[in-house]
Order: sequence, then structure tokens, then C-alpha cells
Amino acid sequence: MRRLSPTVYGVIYSVMGILFLYVAAESTMMNGLWTFPTIAFLAIATFDIGTAIRLFFTAYVIKQAKKKK
Repeated sequence: MRRLSPTVYGVIYSVMGILFLYVAAESTMMNGLWTFPTIAFLAIATFDIGTAIRLFFTAYVIKQAKKKK
């Protein structure tokens, strides 16, 4: 099985982060701002977006390393 590139995983994590942000915003409208589900959704979204940024940076570093060789 072929491995996917870090860029593909970065896009997947970005989409998941955006979806969790949307769910958190909807949860805020229903339950209020400082409820457990809202904070949990925001924490997961933060993790996903942070992971996506790291994966995009990793793909950039790999591309630069291949260019030097």
C-alpha cells in the first residue's frame, strides 16, 4: 500500500479542524460559550489545525531537501 504525502494528510487535518470549528460554533449557539462540548470541540479543532500546519511544514522541508540533492 502506498503512503500518502504529508500534504494530503495536512489537507485532511485542515478539513477536520474546520468541521470541528463549525460544530463548536453551532454548539455555542445551542448551549452557551463555556460548556464542556464547546471547549472539547475547540480543543480538537486546535489539535487538528496545529497538526495540519506541522504537516505542511514537513512537506516543505522534504521538498527543499530533495531539491538540494
